[in-house]
Amino acid sequence: MKEPQNTRETAIAIAIACQSFDSGAFFADLQRRVAFRTESQNGPNAALNAYFADEVSDTLARLGFTARVVENPIADGPPFLIAERHESDDLPTVLTYVRPRRCRARLRRAVARWV
Repeated sequence: MKEPQNTRETAIAIAIACQSFDSGAFFADLQRRVAFRTESQNGPNAALNAYFADEVSDTLARLGFTARVVENPIADGPPFLIAERHESDDLPTVLTYVRPRRCRARLRRAVARWV
Protein backbone atom coordinates (compact mmCIF):
# COMPACT_ATOMS: atom_id res chain seq x y z
CA MET A 1 0.00 0.00 0.00
CA LYS A 2 1.32 3.43 -0.92
CA GLU A 3 1.90 6.07 1.70
CA PRO A 4 -0.47 9.05 1.30
CA GLN A 5 1.22 11.95 -0.45
CA ASN A 6 1.02 15.59 0.56
CA THR A 7 -0.69 17.02 -2.47
CA ARG A 8 -2.29 20.26 -3.52
CA GLU A 9 -5.67 18.67 -2.72
CA THR A 10 -4.50 17.86 0.81
CA ALA A 11 -3.33 21.44 1.35
CA ILE A 12 -6.65 22.78 0.06
CA ALA A 13 -8.61 20.43 2.33
CA ILE A 14 -6.58 21.51 5.36
CA ALA A 15 -7.06 25.19 4.47
CA ILE A 16 -10.83 24.70 4.13
CA ALA A 17 -10.99 22.91 7.49
CA CYS A 18 -9.03 25.70 9.18
CA GLN A 19 -11.23 28.36 7.59
CA SER A 20 -14.37 26.51 8.72
CA PHE A 21 -13.07 26.42 12.28
CA ASP A 22 -11.84 30.03 12.31
CA SER A 23 -15.05 31.42 10.79
CA GLY A 24 -17.32 29.72 13.32
CA ALA A 25 -18.95 27.49 10.68
CA PHE A 26 -17.67 24.35 12.41
CA PHE A 27 -19.25 25.42 15.70
CA ALA A 28 -22.54 26.30 13.93
CA ASP A 29 -22.59 22.82 12.33
CA LEU A 30 -21.90 21.23 15.69
CA GLN A 31 -24.70 23.20 17.39
CA ARG A 32 -27.18 22.23 14.66
CA ARG A 33 -26.22 18.57 14.86
CA VAL A 34 -26.39 18.38 18.65
CA ALA A 35 -29.89 19.91 18.51
CA PHE A 36 -31.30 16.85 16.69
CA ARG A 37 -33.30 14.80 19.18
CA THR A 38 -31.89 11.36 18.49
CA GLU A 39 -32.39 9.64 21.83
CA SER A 40 -31.17 6.08 21.47
CA GLN A 41 -33.85 4.60 23.71
CA ASN A 42 -36.58 5.72 21.27
CA GLY A 43 -35.50 3.36 18.49
CA PRO A 44 -36.13 4.49 14.92
CA ASN A 45 -37.91 7.85 14.73
CA ALA A 46 -38.47 10.83 12.42
CA ALA A 47 -35.77 12.97 14.07
CA LEU A 48 -33.19 10.21 13.69
CA ASN A 49 -34.20 9.59 10.07
CA ALA A 50 -33.89 13.33 9.33
CA TYR A 51 -30.51 13.46 11.07
CA PHE A 52 -29.19 10.58 8.98
CA ALA A 53 -30.73 11.68 5.66
CA ASP A 54 -30.58 15.48 5.79
CA GLU A 55 -27.55 16.12 7.95
CA VAL A 56 -25.04 13.29 8.08
CA SER A 57 -25.50 11.60 4.67
CA ASP A 58 -25.31 14.90 2.79
CA THR A 59 -22.16 15.94 4.64
CA LEU A 60 -20.49 12.59 4.07
CA ALA A 61 -21.47 12.60 0.37
CA ARG A 62 -19.75 15.98 -0.06
CA LEU A 63 -16.63 14.33 1.38
CA GLY A 64 -16.81 11.49 -1.15
CA PHE A 65 -18.39 8.83 1.07
CA THR A 66 -21.11 6.38 0.10
CA ALA A 67 -23.53 6.08 3.03
CA ARG A 68 -26.33 3.71 3.91
CA VAL A 69 -28.62 3.15 6.87
CA VAL A 70 -28.47 -0.30 8.43
CA GLU A 71 -31.23 -1.59 10.64
CA ASN A 72 -30.24 -2.65 14.13
CA PRO A 73 -30.40 -6.44 14.66
CA ILE A 74 -31.68 -5.75 18.19
CA ALA A 75 -35.47 -5.38 18.21
CA ASP A 76 -36.54 -1.72 18.58
CA GLY A 77 -32.89 -0.66 18.55
CA PRO A 78 -31.95 2.44 16.60
CA PRO A 79 -30.46 2.04 13.11
CA PHE A 80 -26.86 2.87 12.23
CA LEU A 81 -25.50 4.88 9.35
CA ILE A 82 -22.41 3.32 7.79
CA ALA A 83 -20.31 5.23 5.27
CA GLU A 84 -17.33 4.20 3.18
CA ARG A 85 -14.83 6.13 1.11
CA HIS A 86 -12.68 4.08 -1.24
CA GLU A 87 -10.40 6.14 -3.45
CA SER A 88 -8.04 3.49 -4.74
CA ASP A 89 -6.86 -0.04 -4.06
CA ASP A 90 -3.46 1.54 -3.32
CA LEU A 91 -4.86 3.69 -0.49
CA PRO A 92 -6.59 2.80 2.78
CA THR A 93 -10.37 2.72 2.75
CA VAL A 94 -12.06 4.95 5.31
CA LEU A 95 -15.09 3.51 7.09
CA THR A 96 -17.18 5.50 9.56
CA TYR A 97 -20.45 4.97 11.33
CA VAL A 98 -23.02 7.13 13.08
CA ARG A 99 -25.47 6.09 15.75
CA PRO A 100 -27.67 8.05 18.13
CA ARG A 101 -25.72 8.99 21.23
CA ARG A 102 -28.09 10.91 23.40
CA CYS A 103 -29.67 8.91 26.17
CA ARG A 104 -32.31 10.82 28.13
CA ALA A 105 -31.37 9.38 31.54
CA ARG A 106 -27.66 10.10 31.06
CA LEU A 107 -28.43 13.58 29.79
CA ARG A 108 -30.50 14.34 32.91
CA ARG A 109 -27.68 13.15 35.17
CA ALA A 110 -25.14 15.24 33.29
CA VAL A 111 -27.31 18.37 33.43
CA ALA A 112 -28.05 17.81 37.13
CA ARG A 113 -24.33 18.07 37.90
CA TRP A 114 -24.26 21.59 36.45
CA VAL A 115 -27.55 22.95 37.79
